[in-house]
Amino acid sequence: MKNIILENYLKDIQEATAGASMASIYAFGIIPWSIWRTISSIYDKANRQCGTYEISNTRDACICRAQITRSKKRIEALNASKTKCNKKQKVDKCKNAIDKRIYYEKDQIEKNEKKLAKLKKQGRV
Repeated sequence: MKNIILENYLKDIQEATAGASMASIYAFGIIPWSIWRTISSIYDKANRQCGTYEISNTRDACICRAQITRSKKRIEALNASKTKCNKKQKVDKCKNAIDKRIYYEKDQIEKNEKKLAKLKKQGRV
């Protein structure tokens, strides 16, 4: 008799928590995720280009390639702006700031290339 009561009690708890867990998945999982993806696609061209709501193996690789391209373009623009430093009073400070940003962009390229190589190694691309 005690086992039957206990089993019924456990079934009631499971049914109650199943509804609560589905509600929590929607409240704390899917809805914030979709909001985050929507906001990031507004500001990031790579997200728009690779699919805002797409969940696939190729999306990460697409974003890595887009970020590598973006960093290379930024480096080209920074190198072009280095010549303008000669016209400023603090030439060294200007060039150091640009060099720091170029170093950061090169680091981003390296990071994304490693991530892309890892994805290829896993066979996800």
